[in-house]
Amino acid sequence: MCGIITVYNSFSRHIGTAITSLFDRRKGFRPQKKKNTTRTTATAVNEQLGWEILRFSHDGRGIAQRNTGPSAGKTVFVSNALPGEQVRLRIDKQHNRFDEATAVEVLTASAQRIKPPCLHASECGGCQLQHLNYAAQLEYKEDMLKEHLEHATDSNEVPLKPYVATVQHQFGYRRRARLSVPAPGAHKPYMGFRARGSDEIIKVSDCKTLHPTLNSLVPMLQQQLASMHGNRAIGHIELLLNEQANTATASVLIRMVETLTEQEQQSWANFSKQHQCDVIAQYNNGFKVIAAVSEKPLELGYHVDNEQLGYGPGEFIQINSFVNNKMLEQALSWLELTGQETVLELFAGFGNFSIPLAKRCAKVVAVEVAEQQVARGNMNAKLAQCSNLEFVRADLSRPFTDFTFGKEAVDILFLDPPRAGAADVVADLSYINPTSILYISCNATTFARDAAEIIKQGYSLEKVSMLDMFPQTAHAESMALFKRLDS
Repeated sequence: MCGIITVYNSFSRHIGTAITSLFDRRKGFRPQKKKNTTRTTATAVNEQLGWEILRFSHDGRGIAQRNTGPSAGKTVFVSNALPGEQVRLRIDKQHNRFDEATAVEVLTASAQRIKPPCLHASECGGCQLQHLNYAAQLEYKEDMLKEHLEHATDSNEVPLKPYVATVQHQFGYRRRARLSVPAPGAHKPYMGFRARGSDEIIKVSDCKTLHPTLNSLVPMLQQQLASMHGNRAIGHIELLLNEQANTATASVLIRMVETLTEQEQQSWANFSKQHQCDVIAQYNNGFKVIAAVSEKPLELGYHVDNEQLGYGPGEFIQINSFVNNKMLEQALSWLELTGQETVLELFAGFGNFSIPLAKRCAKVVAVEVAEQQVARGNMNAKLAQCSNLEFVRADLSRPFTDFTFGKEAVDILFLDPPRAGAADVVADLSYINPTSILYISCNATTFARDAAEIIKQGYSLEKVSMLDMFPQTAHAESMALFKRLDS
């Protein structure tokens, strides 16, 4: 499959982990600013030679290796390159233990290479795999998940189940996206995504992964920004799909550094009316509706399990509605609920899984650190008439047993942590002693680490599946079911 080898390269894993950690699940695709620890090679022009791509790294880049000279054996991570290809590359950055490069010409192409449909794919940092056909993307992600688990658990028998994919929804799936706006300068204001491996902002006129309702606004927003006199006020722009009843409207969230003038507010009000979208300003002290076409623009929503869930601007949601629904279906199927179970759900948000679980179980305690989401979750539970569901606020970085819910036995532990995983939670499960553990993860590295700890405490890994929440990127979700061996 795509030249991926089964021998685990510990160095590649180390680098892949470091790079992957830059993706903050709760904030979307936004690379962190890198420390100035690299130096650009002085011989970049002379490095455009024929290189063989050996395999994939864990962040979707190809891996090559220097074969001659004083740096023989040094790993080179190559953007826009697929396993088995011969490429001419440009060394972009040199580090002590590895180099970073870009394939500037493909001399011998992989049979799995396709032409990216997006005009910005070669420079935008959002999508790493648009040049790889979708079937191969899925295999790559599943192999990466399997490799992480095999290494962490010392097992060659990972019980993989068919992955949840968006074959018919590999584009147009994002119902939320944040676009950066450059600092004031000589140029006219514009918005875009961070360039690959850089803080440069690439101006975009079209994003194939955005929901069509949101994508259709991008060129008009570029015109709106260009008409403003400089950029003294805007930090970034966030696009949200507000799904209420049988309608879906766009919300434009503007992060403000300074207060909008009356003239600017009128300009955005005209934009709202012309393009039938809500425009909301976000200040340090909260949100202000500039103009709206919906009745309650600060009360966003979407549907899951035949229920309407409300949430506010700035609160985390799963960006892919199709995979979110399939993920819920799979979780409920795997758990085989009887209606008698007591469930402890951690990192619960405002009810995406909590409410469907409460409709099928005896009791659900949903724990979340953000007070706003706890309040929102209780509101959603009331609307869904789930009197057996309670939302609790707790900082889960503290010892699990500091809290009442961490000392009471439960039937099911349901986990959906951020990228850092749930190491503190799974360190000692004897207090709650769940019969089953359903773990959803967005980071294969921390998931594999936690899976190994769960298994050490007397659980078997019954099922695991890759969930392609982010097509065209190297990122994926995973789901696993663990069963207590003595149950």
